[in-house]
Amino acid sequence: MTEITNDKRVRLRELDIAKGIAILSVIIVHIPSKFNFLTHGITWHLSTFFLVAGILECCRPKEYSLKLYVTKRIKSLIKPYIILSSIYIVVYSIIGIFSNTPTHIARNIYLFVSLSGIGTLWFLPTFFIASVIFYFVINKFKTLCLIPLEIIFVALVIVAEKLTDKGICGNLRLNFKGIFINAFVLFLQILVVVGFFAIGYHLGMLIKKVQEKLSVVFQNAFYGILGVSTLVLTCFLYKYYAGNNLLHLKIKNSAAFIVCTVLGAVAIIFISKLLSRIKFLKLLEYCGVNSLIIMTTHLEYHIIDLAILIIGMALNISFVSKLLIFIFVVAFELIICFVINKVSFLRCIFKTKR
Repeated sequence: MTEITNDKRVRLRELDIAKGIAILSVIIVHIPSKFNFLTHGITWHLSTFFLVAGILECCRPKEYSLKLYVTKRIKSLIKPYIILSSIYIVVYSIIGIFSNTPTHIARNIYLFVSLSGIGTLWFLPTFFIASVIFYFVINKFKTLCLIPLEIIFVALVIVAEKLTDKGICGNLRLNFKGIFINAFVLFLQILVVVGFFAIGYHLGMLIKKVQEKLSVVFQNAFYGILGVSTLVLTCFLYKYYAGNNLLHLKIKNSAAFIVCTVLGAVAIIFISKLLSRIKFLKLLEYCGVNSLIIMTTHLEYHIIDLAILIIGMALNISFVSKLLIFIFVVAFELIICFVINKVSFLRCIFKTKR
């Protein structure tokens, strides 16, 4: 199993696998329930990315100044956000003009400028701002900041539940007054993500201790037992989680949101530690390495709709056809990832490497 190391050149395969599971889970969550082969249990699809980011901050040397860190994050997150948002706005504006159908140009421009994001693109500016805040705080206050950040995380989720009940969180408003409410909710959303980073950092510290104190056999037992048990518990508690959404902080049950998102992500990361020993999971690892591409292309460019159209025309709705829809989307995304990684100017957008 790959050891957590301070060598920045070493890529942690288990974390790429965890991100691979997470991004495939994102696809599943976004397939409409009528056409989805799995409609129960997934709570870790976003929190896994945030906990992984926290683990990486724990296990990699802080070799960058804040200025350089921000510059690197702008290139990897804000650059694709600007380019992909602009492409979406231009393309769908042209389609609307020629087809004489509404394309909500003003709405899309507002979502882009306000950093609320068009569709799944919301993930990029939220991740960017949260990662910069966390990098600054962890370098300034070291590990002393972790518990306060986690307490703030819990408090904000509880507050978000109250605000959801009052109709403040959980919705996007497009009137003038709503602009300020949207900005406030976005700020809370970013701070919640910072809390996820802190939890991930703590998890990274735990993983380091496990690797130092236990033999490989006992490490595998530790990750296996805790990974499977927390995954089972998360799936069992899903009935209380349903209806929660990190986007716009739509929190229906704060306790279930905290427990299910954190335990689910921990389960995926621990199980990925074991899966990283299996050599033929290269495809899952590849999905994790290219998760940013998949995150920003699978929904807004109607790949899921295309899969439903093609499979739905060919087959009756059944478990097999639902599974084929998922496989179609994944296969299409893998082709997109392959093309982007081969074409230099596309690689530049996503900052990928050959």
